[in-house]
Amino acid sequence: MPQFQAGALPRRKAKRPKPAGEGKAEATALADSDVEEADIAALARASLKEGEVILGEGSGQQGGLVDLEVADKRGICNAPALLQKLSDIEYKVPEGAKRVPWVDTLAIEDQQTLPSDVKSKDGVKLESMFVGLATNAVKEAYRRLKVRPGPNHRSDAL
Repeated sequence: MPQFQAGALPRRKAKRPKPAGEGKAEATALADSDVEEADIAALARASLKEGEVILGEGSGQQGGLVDLEVADKRGICNAPALLQKLSDIEYKVPEGAKRVPWVDTLAIEDQQTLPSDVKSKDGVKLESMFVGLATNAVKEAYRRLKVRPGPNHRSDAL
């Protein structure tokens, strides 16, 4: 019996269709491969937990069936769990403070933006703009560290 990874669905080979003259009753029923795909899709939907959905653009769903290739490529998104985790790891404002102290985050937000005439295909020009933005951010961070009371360097023991 083949071994499968946890959470992976087994892939089955599609059966060859029977010749056209072997029964008209079977022509109205679903082909074996369609039934197998529907079973796999039903198993995938049944294994979803609360808030999980199989991602897709909507075009992959026909009659309630999910395109399995789209589901494999796009994965499963549990949006409520992601939002909960985001709020769990968010840095909260300390009591008695109006905002998070800069030294706790060291985040530099610059108001300067890239000019509209610089496009993604302008490689060297775009890179030079990024270097300029990064240089300004480093200068601002250095200025903030200099005005902050206390040591701003690593100890010699490190």
